[in-house]
Amino acid sequence: MKKGLLSLLALALTVVGCQNYDDQFEELTSQITSLQSTVDGLTGVSSAITALQSTVGGIQTAIAAIPTTDNVADLSGLATQLDTISSTLAALQASLADVVTAEDLATISNTLGDVEADVHELLTGSSAISQDIIITTAAELEYMETVIETGENSPSGYIVTGNVTISYDDLSADEITRSNALTAKLITVIGNVDVDGAVDFAALAYIQGNYTVADTDALEPLLRNVTGNVTLDGAAGTIDYSDLATIGGNVVISNTASVTSLNFAGSNIGGSLNSGVIVLANASSVDVGGATITQLTANNADTVNLG
Repeated sequence: MKKGLLSLLALALTVVGCQNYDDQFEELTSQITSLQSTVDGLTGVSSAITALQSTVGGIQTAIAAIPTTDNVADLSGLATQLDTISSTLAALQASLADVVTAEDLATISNTLGDVEADVHELLTGSSAISQDIIITTAAELEYMETVIETGENSPSGYIVTGNVTISYDDLSADEITRSNALTAKLITVIGNVDVDGAVDFAALAYIQGNYTVADTDALEPLLRNVTGNVTLDGAAGTIDYSDLATIGGNVVISNTASVTSLNFAGSNIGGSLNSGVIVLANASSVDVGGATITQLTANNADTVNLG
């Protein structure tokens, strides 16, 4: 790729002869503009491939982490298809090194579009549940226990096409335990996720939508990708989402005065953090990852990383 791009630049620099300098400069500018367009396109496609690889990898990790049971074969077909997609993405990423022309880049970009469509179809088509998951009352919990199986012969995990809304404000300790047995089965949600309480998302790896958390008690050790916004409404103390590889939208933190540490290190964040202006008066360390920041106040922080 480098050889091809350098050849293009060299061609631009060999403009000689009877042309005047204005003509030469115009031609050179055109060539450099074309070169820059190709480079920008490569960067965009490479980033898109990396983001999709992260998504697929997160789901593969979640499936691999599901405890082995007699029903683990329920997800074996999905795992095989994800392996194939992962190999295709790796090949696409490698092929970027051979791009010389805009046509080469367009071919890879079109192939990537097909792969993205395949991933979406795979996730939605393989889902075991095609409805909203709502657990805010005892009655809703009882109904959801008829939708999500947790017994000895139950499926190993679920892909949900629909929104997930969980609140433990009005549930007893026993009901919360029963609810967590259900939520721990979810591996992917094609929809928004809204939680309030110590919700167990032990296998959740991917959210195609927004993720709203009323506090920092939710457990999501395998969550790697959120395509929409992440809203931490009321979160306090240590906020650590450094394992969240990709956030497609914005990050909003409402209770900033109570944050003692903020860590989004390594997170590829598509939007801004608190619209770009944030005050963390009591934070001892701040790392905003890839979020856009225009103004930060953190007078008590010993370490600050603005990405």
